[in-house]
Amino acid sequence: MRRFILPLCLAMASTLASADEFPRAVDAARFDLGGVKPGMSVAEAVDAAVNHLHIDKASVEFGDPSQPEKSPGAFRARNNSVRLTVNFSSAPSGRVVVYSVRYTMKFTTENLASMKALVLEKYGPPTNDMAITTTRSGWEWCQHPNRDSAPWCFGLQEPVLRYYDGTISLDDLSLAPK
Repeated sequence: MRRFILPLCLAMASTLASADEFPRAVDAARFDLGGVKPGMSVAEAVDAAVNHLHIDKASVEFGDPSQPEKSPGAFRARNNSVRLTVNFSSAPSGRVVVYSVRYTMKFTTENLASMKALVLEKYGPPTNDMAITTTRSGWEWCQHPNRDSAPWCFGLQEPVLRYYDGTISLDDLSLAPK
């Protein structure tokens, strides 16, 4: 199995566009991460995470240890090797909704290669290859890339999917706390 993953990843990476074909507009609003999408209610997000990870609802951990005064502004769900962290806030509409989702796997060389291949397979060619413009290795997907600065999806008030260093994130800053 291991001897097939690296060649598969290299083959998929070679299909990415060259630097002069970036940035490419990609509608990240249609994406989910672990079944969770920005704009979902907390209940919808918990149900999606439980179904995706095949875990018991009671194992979902609420609260944000870095901001206990804003608890329960986040939840974490995990199975054997995958951890999903979901952050939520009050949207301009007044509803409490998801604005950020993080998906990480236990760090191994095999998991990292597998995750890269899965990201490209699920989400398709990215808006950009961050390695072209920054010291960070990874990709971004967004609908309206900023063509005047790099990375092109930085700071946008719309859904942005990022893959870097074994982490996948899906954020919509228009829904983030102000």
